[in-house]
Order: sequence, then structure tokens, then C-alpha cells
Amino acid sequence: MRVLLSAFLDISGPDILRVLRAHGPVPEGADPVQVVAQRLADNVKSQELLLGRVSELDKEVVRLSGVANGLAVVGAMLAIFALLGWLSALGWMPMQWVESPAVPGSGSDPVMQ
Repeated sequence: MRVLLSAFLDISGPDILRVLRAHGPVPEGADPVQVVAQRLADNVKSQELLLGRVSELDKEVVRLSGVANGLAVVGAMLAIFALLGWLSALGWMPMQWVESPAVPGSGSDPVMQ
């Protein structure tokens, strides 16, 4: 099969320069090993930058997570306080430590009499 198709197709094995050119420009007359070494060095630098950025973002996520938890606690406390206030205002939960204000002119205030 290979013999029959070899007249019509170029079935030569992959050449390192062809592979390098497929993944970026290769300077004319450059040593392929040097090009690979340079690309590996560039990759290491890029990876270090990306890992540093990931580390910064992880720290930011931890910080913002604490802020979000604090806001959730404050919101929950305000919701409980508002619920207790409404229950007291509607008379469903009397609170003896909360004195209702005297209504002026009702006659129950000794100063007004």
C-alpha cells in the first residue's frame, strides 16, 4: 500500500524544522536545538508569571471571601433585628423592656395633666 501511494503522496517523516515552523517562526539558518531551548526558556518565564498571577488571585479570593462572610453576618443580624421589631410592632411578641411612647393628649401622661 505504501509503495502504491508513495508516488502520489509525500509520506516523509516529520522534520524538526517543519514542526518548529508549525508552532512559530524559525529564523533562517538557526540551529533547531537552540530554537527549542529558547522556546522552552520562554515557556518557563511565562509559566512563572502565570503562577505568580494565580497566587495573587488566590490571596484576593481569600480576602474577598472574608469580606463576603462579614457582610453576610451583618445582613443576618439586621434581618433578625428587623423581624423582632416587626413582631413587636404588630403585637405578636410583646417586649417588656421596650416602653411604648406616650401619646400626647391621651391623659395618661402626668406631666400633660
